Amino acid sequence: LIQLFDESLKVLLSDMRKALSEQNDPLEKFRVFIRMHLDSVEKYQSLAEVMQLELRQSSKFMKEHTPKRFAEYLNLISDIIRKGQEMDIIRKDMHPAMMKRAIFGAMDEIALGWVLSKQRKSKTYELAECADKLADIFLASLTLSKQEP
Repeated sequence: LIQLFDESLKVLLSDMRKALSEQNDPLEKFRVFIRMHLDSVEKYQSLAEVMQLELRQSSKFMKEHTPKRFAEYLNLISDIIRKGQEMDIIRKDMHPAMMKRAIFGAMDEIALGWVLSKQRKSKTYELAECADKLADIFLASLTLSKQEP
């Protein structure tokens, strides 16, 4: 399972870096990141189930896994925030390390809810719609308003 997790994250990291490099605007990069993350949950549903349910419960995984690639993945979020701060688009009082965890936590909870609802064959929501709404929520708090310096 650990090797599967690492290999999957390696591919996602590569794809994400490529997609982000095609964008110049940090706000659009932010949207692309969230969309791609949640798209991958839907595209690789079986893998998402393993990641969301099995690995979380594995004490061996938690003890033995060094999350180097996962840290790289999360750092893509903080890099976007820093770039936006440098361009005076994102508020400077938003700490990138804290925000990357908050943003990932929100995406992770949406993914977990979606996976569980699929397993229970209950009513679910569209992840693409969630991605857009989640980006809107975070960008509303991260970005400078017209009145702020």
